[in-house]
Amino acid sequence: MMAFLPLGRHAIPLAIPIFPPRKPLIPSRHDLKATWLSRFYNSDSGAVTAEFILILPVFMMLFALMVSFSLMLELASEVNQVAFDLTRGSLRYYSVDIAPQTFCTKAKAELEPSILQSETFANPNKFTHISCKLVPTTGQISFRVTYDNSTSLGAEIAGFLGLNLTEISRSSTMWI
Repeated sequence: MMAFLPLGRHAIPLAIPIFPPRKPLIPSRHDLKATWLSRFYNSDSGAVTAEFILILPVFMMLFALMVSFSLMLELASEVNQVAFDLTRGSLRYYSVDIAPQTFCTKAKAELEPSILQSETFANPNKFTHISCKLVPTTGQISFRVTYDNSTSLGAEIAGFLGLNLTEISRSSTMWI
């Protein structure tokens, strides 16, 4: 199609051809959605549904593994935080002339209930062992915390994969 410039009784053709408007090179998302939905709705073969049914359990298993692994990492982080908080909080009970057994008994009795209750994800009743160690000659304070994780879904899945994650132990040491 060519454009003409009218001049009286004569028309001069312009050198620029005018084309009808074309569709955009990139279709809009509404066009794609309508196309995909209409193809899915009008499909008679059922292959899409069969593939979806076959792949869905695999994706659900992967999702469950990711969630359980994330929960295990969160639990290990909270157990580590308990050990760190016990070590840091026990500094207020330290003095140069205190006996190690007195120091540990005092620190555990006063700090343990409040710190264990402050954790959001870890169950305070599942902390099976909390040990304290004070070495006066080196000024070393250590706390070791063990958490029983045997009943969690993450431990069950890890056991299925051949890993033993039924117990989480963390320790924290500070030199004064």
